[in-house]
Parts: sequence; structure tokens; C-alpha cells
Amino acid sequence: SFTEGLHFVHVRAKDGTNRWSAVHTQVFYKLPGTGMGENKISAYRYWFDDLFGSQQYVDLSSEADVFDLVTDIDLPSDFAKGETHIIHFQSKDLLGRWSVVHTDTFVINLSTMLHVESQDLKVYPNPFDSYLTIENIAGKAIQQMSIMDATGRIVFSSEMIQSQRKLIINTLSELSPGIYALRYQLGTELYHRKLLKH
Repeated sequence: SFTEGLHFVHVRAKDGTNRWSAVHTQVFYKLPGTGMGENKISAYRYWFDDLFGSQQYVDLSSEADVFDLVTDIDLPSDFAKGETHIIHFQSKDLLGRWSVVHTDTFVINLSTMLHVESQDLKVYPNPFDSYLTIENIAGKAIQQMSIMDATGRIVFSSEMIQSQRKLIINTLSELSPGIYALRYQLGTELYHRKLLKH
């Protein structure tokens, strides 16, 4: 058992000819015990670029062991199409300690506002198991449509669905249970809708 404080772990590997690699050293710090049993995530915060002073702080409605952030984040109004920016995230535990900063780079590629949903499309069943039916009630041209998982990975994509009044996506049975986002563009407007996979 390690004592509280700073520690070093040294690792090296030996190949088939009995030669050892260089030593790789990793530093870690063991925090004091909490005495409270299991610790959980209670909040998170995020900020863009080097604008830490304008960070957004969000309390979780219930503490979690693992937290998947699936939400829309409002971008600053001065961000323009084609610009590259950085977003930083941290989570906070029940003791008020912040995690390391997780950082990702992204490019602004939306030329239109993102709306929560449109009544022009009917999507069912939601929650879904293996397929989704999308009815284009108004018959407007859909320039593009995609379904993304909680990490932002596109699991389904289609472009220019003009004449179809009903689209059945039956390739979703292999998806893991969880929350997904359906994004679609009608005219110049971009919409999204949350989906749940059983």
C-alpha cells in the first residue's frame, strides 16, 4: 500500500533477445483517504480557448461515478465559421477537487443557428432498439442528416433526402445502449433531437 504523497513508477520492457528498453518514469500523487466511502462526480465546468474567466459551471442533478456529457453547448457569439478553437473540461468530486483538464480542438463549421427540433419531422420509436422511422411531414428538402453517439462519432449519415416522405433506418441494432443525437438540416436551418437506444 502506498503512503499519501508523491510517488514514482519506473517501467522498462525486455525484448526477445533479452535487451532492456530505456526506463520510462511516471509520477503520481496519492491523495489522502476521504473517509467517506465512494467518491462521485458532482459538477463540471468548461471554457473556450484561454478564456478561463468566462467559464461555465454546471452542478449535476445527481452525483455520478461516470458522467457522459451529452448536451448542447452555446458557443460565444464572436466565433466565426472556419475558425479553430479549443474547449476545456474539468469535473469536480464530492470533496470539491477538480480533475485534470481535458482539452479538445474544434473548427466552427455551422453557418446557421442550431434549433432544438422541428415539427416538420416525426421520429419514432424513441427510445429505439434496432431501427428508426423518420417521416418528412412538411416535405421540405433535407440537405443532410446524421446520428451521433455521446462522443460525437457519426454512426449514420445521409445527404439530400428530397423526395422521400418516410425514411426507415434499419442499421442501428449494433449500437450500444445510450443517448444519441439526430441532427438534420432543413433549408438553411439546422436542428437536433435527442434519441435513446434501449
